[in-house]
Amino acid sequence: MSKIELKKYDLIPIYGERLRKKRYVEPYNISLDFGTKFLNNETHIKVGLYPRYEYKNLLISMRLESYVNPTGNNLDNEWNDFFDILDKMTVDYTYNNNNKDMLFHFGQINNVFFGSGYMVNNFNNILDYPRKRESGLLLKYNFDVDFIDLKVVIPSARDFKNSGGVIGLRTSLFISHKFPLTLGLGLVADLNQFSHISNYLNKETNQRTIYGAEFDFNYNLKSNINFTMDIFGEFVGLWFPE
Repeated sequence: MSKIELKKYDLIPIYGERLRKKRYVEPYNISLDFGTKFLNNETHIKVGLYPRYEYKNLLISMRLESYVNPTGNNLDNEWNDFFDILDKMTVDYTYNNNNKDMLFHFGQINNVFFGSGYMVNNFNNILDYPRKRESGLLLKYNFDVDFIDLKVVIPSARDFKNSGGVIGLRTSLFISHKFPLTLGLGLVADLNQFSHISNYLNKETNQRTIYGAEFDFNYNLKSNINFTMDIFGEFVGLWFPE
C-alpha cells in the first residue's frame, strides 16, 4: 500500500504523494528607474538602480539612487563612509518552525508600535527621504502561539558611531484562553539625543540620555466574527537627566 498522508485540515486523506504548487523565483533581479523629483525647491533628475537577491527565506536588496540638478545643487555626501552603504541596503530574513516564527529586518523601518501606542506609536526612520537616509534593525520573535513574543527596534545604526542611538524592546505574555489577559512591558533608551548633531557639525557635542518604560495590558471581554470588545491601558514613564 502507498503511504497515506493525513493532515488535520484535509477533508479527504491524500493517498500517495502530496502534490504541492511550487513557484520558481529567480534569485537575482534588477530594476531601473528614471524620472524627476522636486527637492530643495528645485527639480532633480533621478536615476535609480535596484539590485535584488532572494533565496528561500532571505531577501537582500539595495536602493542605488542619484539625484542631479542642472544648476549644481546636487545631493552630496552619498558615499562618504561605510554607513552610507548600509543606508542603501535592505535585508529580510523570516523563520517559521511549528508555532515559532521570527522576522529579522534591516533597512528602512515603518509602523512600529509598543502596546497601545502611548510611548511608541507609528514609529519610522524614513523622515525627509532621500535627503536623510537611515538604516535600522527590527526583530520580531514569537516563542509560541498565544504565549510570549519579543520585539526589538534600533532605528539608526549610524548613531552608534557618535556614542548615541535609540534602542527599544517590548515583550508580552498571554495568560490563557480561559483568562484572555495580555501583559506587556516595553523599554526605550535614547543614549544620546545630540548624536545627529555630531553628524552635521563634524565635531563632538554634549551628550544627553533619556529613558522610557511602559507597562500595558489588554483583556478580551468578547470576540467573534462580527464583534470584539477589549479593556486596555498603558502606564508610561519618562526619565530625563534634569
